[in-house]
Amino acid sequence: MERMEHTALHATSGHATHEGPHELEPHVWAEYFRSMARMRAGVLTTVQVLGARSAADLAHRLRVLQQIGYDPKQDMLELAVGAHSAPRAVLRYFIAAPRVIDVAEAHDRTTLLVSDASGHRTQICLYTGLAGLTPKGQRALGV
Repeated sequence: MERMEHTALHATSGHATHEGPHELEPHVWAEYFRSMARMRAGVLTTVQVLGARSAADLAHRLRVLQQIGYDPKQDMLELAVGAHSAPRAVLRYFIAAPRVIDVAEAHDRTTLLVSDASGHRTQICLYTGLAGLTPKGQRALGV
């Protein structure tokens, strides 16, 4: 999931490229996530519902990205992640009725902030280049 691939998506869709955080236009969500799904090999992710107080959200665990996509017919963003120790075990996140998706891209990290129709905000961080790190090394980096 190289930054240049995402920037190319904006260029080919007729949108200006952005250096800082920017909002994705809803009509490009499906293609943006399709391009991201094609580049998911070796991508690690964290998912956090902002403002949530559950133990699952506070754990903020780094997991392997299995799938990511937006279905415009269902108006649903789906994210599937797995654990290093149990690759067949998959945790699925569904964000119904996303209304705003903000993106901040850096060299080895893409951060998505998804605001849905109910007012909840979910932060999804996607990391490239961390797949070889041990869990101790990941904790040292704060991921």
